[in-house]
Amino acid sequence: MSNVEAKSSLFELLQRLVAVPSITNTTSENDMGNKIINILNEHSYFQDNPNNIYKINIENDNLNRFSVAAYYASPNKTSKTIILLSHYDVVGIDDFGIAKDLAFDIENYTKSLKSADFQSEIQLDINSQEYLFGRGVMDMKAGLALQLNALFESIKDNLQCNLLLLSTPDEETSSKGVLSSISWLNEFKKTFQLEYEVCICSEPNFSSFPGEREKHIYSGSIGKILPLITCVGKETHVGESLEGLNPNWMLSEVITRLECSTDLMEEIDGEKTPPPTCLKIGDSKLFYDVQTPKMAYALYNVLLFQKDPEEILESFKKIINESSNNIHNKWKRYFQVFNSGQNISGELIQKPKVYSYSDLVKQGQEKYGEDFLTDLTVFMKSAEKENSLQELSILYIQKLCSYFNHLAPFYLITLAPPFYPAVNLRNGGDSFNHAYNKLLNIIEEFKHVSNETIKLKEYFTGLSDVSYFSMRNAEEYDRIFGKNMPLWKKNYDLPLFEIESLNVPTVNIGPYGKDAHKSTERLHRSYFENDAPKLLRLALEVYSKEEEDGIS
Repeated sequence: MSNVEAKSSLFELLQRLVAVPSITNTTSENDMGNKIINILNEHSYFQDNPNNIYKINIENDNLNRFSVAAYYASPNKTSKTIILLSHYDVVGIDDFGIAKDLAFDIENYTKSLKSADFQSEIQLDINSQEYLFGRGVMDMKAGLALQLNALFESIKDNLQCNLLLLSTPDEETSSKGVLSSISWLNEFKKTFQLEYEVCICSEPNFSSFPGEREKHIYSGSIGKILPLITCVGKETHVGESLEGLNPNWMLSEVITRLECSTDLMEEIDGEKTPPPTCLKIGDSKLFYDVQTPKMAYALYNVLLFQKDPEEILESFKKIINESSNNIHNKWKRYFQVFNSGQNISGELIQKPKVYSYSDLVKQGQEKYGEDFLTDLTVFMKSAEKENSLQELSILYIQKLCSYFNHLAPFYLITLAPPFYPAVNLRNGGDSFNHAYNKLLNIIEEFKHVSNETIKLKEYFTGLSDVSYFSMRNAEEYDRIFGKNMPLWKKNYDLPLFEIESLNVPTVNIGPYGKDAHKSTERLHRSYFENDAPKLLRLALEVYSKEEEDGIS
């Protein structure tokens, strides 16, 4: 009997997975992918069916990373297939400080914290001995362990439908792993004439507010958009600061209005999107001198339930126009005070205009001809290897704006990668409604096998790869990104039409923990070992049955 069939504990499986330091955007992700394949190969089913394990390579990836898929074909000879989705990369460990060496050692890191002195809730959890600590223990090696265990149990019990386990790298960075798998999933479905019933992701669930004890499953996942605000000012010497307009001042006015603004939040059935926040800010100066900067920028994280990118851009445009009015009025007032009421030249104190990306591209083509776009393309090619997609977006926009000094001062609103569509079972067709009703049945049935209270939430707010499993209006998204995202179809692309074709309902059923992406990341051990496996197993049973069979 193999290791994984010898009833080794979930904890031991989790230890094996966490021990691999699969930090995102590193070659260690490949070590993790190979570890998963090794674990799968320990099971007799995959020893007998080695061709049912697949490596799905990320195209043109400088780290040669890959997703891992494993297919169990039910003896029931059915087309119905459930996808089990996870990611196997984790965020970095710089936040662990001097405890870095223990970050991937669950037992020893958890023991080391007994002598620590944290704030109340963390200390209570340490003292309770109910939690396991370590990088990836919650996000999301525990979910992967649950799914591997569920796969092996389903094989043993001859589950009535097929299972397709898919575990991906790069989820914590750009989701390249799952994006490279979408066309593969469509082709796999076509080749084996399958029907994807549902995709179950096992990201961890966590409290909505301090002290909440309920555990959650999710019928959707939040979306994300990343607007890039660029401010082009009028340079001046610091001794004549009012003779120009500092782009940092322009930007600060916008940030004051945008940061954590409730105006951009959405609310559905009592659930709210976390408010927007600035992820990166800077200006174009490379070194210190006494000239004000030419440009400043801010990247803004905006989370979505139902709004589309154009709605967000319109909201940003409104806020930035209001900021432009404020800056213009302050600039005039300060100038008059400094110059003792002197009349203001309209040419000197100009109200900043607000442009979109397509506005400036059109003006550039009209003014400079084809050389304009050629120059921008050559610049992008020269910069793409050394910069992230976000940094490349910023550099590209700075290059673009350099053609329009004569328009300064102005604001420019564009989009930077990545984009995550929001998904929800209540926003799809019949198959999504069917999956939603079964999810309600799962929650009701779970009451009979556990004392844990499970609460259904509409959206998982931690962002996840399930965003790329369904989409409507792919053509409309393609149009919006073409008008507003400089890197679209150049350095960044989404398989929008493949996603629309895939169109699989998704749910999230996972373990429970706290403090993802922190050095105090922790997993509730009892729920992981006892309740979460029951819940996932119940979900597989419910979703595997034909509708007329009902719930056992």
